[in-house]
Amino acid sequence: MVTGKEEREKLRRRRKIRFWSFLILFVMLAGGIIFCIRAPYFAVKEYRVNGNSYYTDEEIAIMGNCIKGPNIFVGVDYKEIRKRLLKDTYIRDVSFKRALPDAVEITVKERNQVACFRYSSSYLVIDDEGMYLRKTGVVPKLTILDGFTLSKITLGENIEVEESVQLNQALGVLKTMEENDMFFYMIRYSEAEMKAYVLENLVVVGSPSDIIKKLKDKSIQATVSKLLNQGIEYGSIIITDTNVSDEIIFTPVI
Repeated sequence: MVTGKEEREKLRRRRKIRFWSFLILFVMLAGGIIFCIRAPYFAVKEYRVNGNSYYTDEEIAIMGNCIKGPNIFVGVDYKEIRKRLLKDTYIRDVSFKRALPDAVEITVKERNQVACFRYSSSYLVIDDEGMYLRKTGVVPKLTILDGFTLSKITLGENIEVEESVQLNQALGVLKTMEENDMFFYMIRYSEAEMKAYVLENLVVVGSPSDIIKKLKDKSIQATVSKLLNQGIEYGSIIITDTNVSDEIIFTPVI
């Protein structure tokens, strides 16, 4: 028969064993953490960049002030690197992943420059949402948006124009153009219609919705290809009401 005194002694021994087990585990864990912090094995030797196209890997590393040598767990200030990179208008988002033992993967999501506005003797580059990315004195290889009245220009914010509805329509055309293997060197807004220039003297004329529809079904691309193969680089490709059978008309008059 087990007495109360013996039962209390067993309980005391179990508590003592649990205490020492916990203490040993804590010391081992603390030692492991200290080892990871101090061990040169976990010093960052490389920054790998993914998702970038406008900036090079080296430019991203310089912009983020990515220093080699700190411990991969506690020595790299990931929040500060992200903060620095997001200051640039072309960077939409940044994320990190530790590639143990000594590399950090930086994944950036860049804004896609799609068009520009003429502004005095310069050009204002925008992304597919209308955000103002940069100013340049050199004509960029982007679609020029013409006929819009700029009302507010702030770097890193959407450019505001008086013709806001028409700008959204132009951005829709640009998106569809990019998705369907077509390029307009200029899109000109007017109250009656939209003019999308394939070449300086070869223009697609129609409503934004009709132009988008005919880009999606490749009719515009096929017509342009046919004309260029015939050496025709002057005239208007007119898109009429898409409810009628004869939807695209070509005339040598601009």
